[in-house]
Amino acid sequence: MIPFLLLEAWLRTGPIRYGPESIPSSIPGVAYTYVPNKDYFHPVKPIHVNKWGTLGEDFPEKKDPGEFRVIVVGDSIVLSQHYFHTGFVKTLQKKFDADSPLPGRKFRFIQAGIASHGTCQEKQLIKHFYDGFAPDLIVMGYAVNDTEGPRVPFALDINTGKLKWWAWFWHFIKNRVRTLKWIKHHASPLIVRLRGPSEVVAPKEADPTDDVNYVLNMHKPAGGFWTRWKSCVGELGEYQKEKKTPILFAIFPMLRPFHAEGLTDAYDRVEKTVRESGLTPLNLYPVFDAANADEIMHGVDPMHLNQEGHDLVAKELGRVLRSNPALLIGR
Repeated sequence: MIPFLLLEAWLRTGPIRYGPESIPSSIPGVAYTYVPNKDYFHPVKPIHVNKWGTLGEDFPEKKDPGEFRVIVVGDSIVLSQHYFHTGFVKTLQKKFDADSPLPGRKFRFIQAGIASHGTCQEKQLIKHFYDGFAPDLIVMGYAVNDTEGPRVPFALDINTGKLKWWAWFWHFIKNRVRTLKWIKHHASPLIVRLRGPSEVVAPKEADPTDDVNYVLNMHKPAGGFWTRWKSCVGELGEYQKEKKTPILFAIFPMLRPFHAEGLTDAYDRVEKTVRESGLTPLNLYPVFDAANADEIMHGVDPMHLNQEGHDLVAKELGRVLRSNPALLIGR
């Protein structure tokens, strides 16, 4: 007990760990969300998760008069991992603050990325949570592993959003005892190994250790991954039609190996499916190709962007929004 108390006292002298912390979600079909009203350590300035569980300052549920509200959903790319304060969503906000494409209207960009989320989880969040904020436009970031299944927390029934009582008690205690947070954080790789790949993908369909074949298998037209993902995109098309809220679907290609055989076909298939569902696709492959993918990649990470990459995405999204009036009609 004494070593435990000493460790707890030591951990409480330092800041809460780097990066947002997740908790099981009560929304059916969504595995987890972020702990609201929290500040986390960052070398530049704290990372703030607001009362809605999204990155950044609090904002009212109802729009201000003249406000044009844009919700940007996606995984860690939209979250701007490594560049929380200077990612493409923050840059877009600054650009549109300085020069609004709709005179007399102020844009509010809500950065709603959650690490490891995929299209189907994002669809559920849009329909059952973000729709309550009456967005005028939704921008979705698509990563190449977005067709895989959700990483479901222990004891959560993802179909109902209900958590078993003992697991609820565990999360309640864990979020108040830093030692338990520390243990859980450092044991995460072991927990993932013990659970095996079945929680995320079907081993016979794809090997997560082979990046290219993993992505190609997940984009096979007759595969289970693709079939489920295509259904979710179809539902997003119905949502757009019903709510009259345009959805811009940004496709982020894998940065390494960038030119692997078959990958461009996979991106084209995503773009075609998105367009057929009535959404507006933006395939960033040609943009990244022209910029040299290696120069916009964060370290050796094949998925995440460096600052130059985020600036490039902000520039391209800004160009598309300014040149496409149909995306700025408002709700």
